[in-house]
Amino acid sequence: MTDLEFTKEQILAALKHYDPRTFKCEKILRDLDEMKILEDSQSILLELLKRDKDAFGHMEEKLRRPDIPKASKNDKMIDHFNKFRASSRYCDWDTTPMKMWEWTFKNQYFDNHVGDDFIKDWRVSTVWLGLNMGMFETIQIFETMIFKETDGETKCDFDMFQRRYKYYVEAVEGHKEVCDLVREELFDKLMALED
Repeated sequence: MTDLEFTKEQILAALKHYDPRTFKCEKILRDLDEMKILEDSQSILLELLKRDKDAFGHMEEKLRRPDIPKASKNDKMIDHFNKFRASSRYCDWDTTPMKMWEWTFKNQYFDNHVGDDFIKDWRVSTVWLGLNMGMFETIQIFETMIFKETDGETKCDFDMFQRRYKYYVEAVEGHKEVCDLVREELFDKLMALED
């Protein structure tokens, strides 16, 4: 069976019992691969996992850059860059490193929203990015943005506003805080959150 034969409903049925926050691609792939008898939904999930691992696993190896030289005592920038490269570019919901194919799988098949609220003409959206957007040792894998619906078009009125978080709990709390400020139209306080 190939993924071309799978309907959206079949894929959703295969994933409906899984929470993206705790879904570990490698572990589930191993577990399903070891099972002797699989239900239809498990067979679909196994096929999808294998396909994505095959398709993206080899790409990750090609994208690895050769090591850059060690920093001298006076070269702090190279030292910081080495630390940044050492931190994982792809991070799961619990901040553990993940491989590119796992990140691709989760982004393709799971909803990555932590919160998605519509307040009057505004939309406050907080998502798991899965890409470490932090610098150096800082991990930031969740992001809140605000959009406004105007004349049938969605525009980001706060295109300079973004709030990022390391942990899921922080993202949930941050989403609620931003929603409260949008609801009260306290946009000056909202912009102060970025500082």
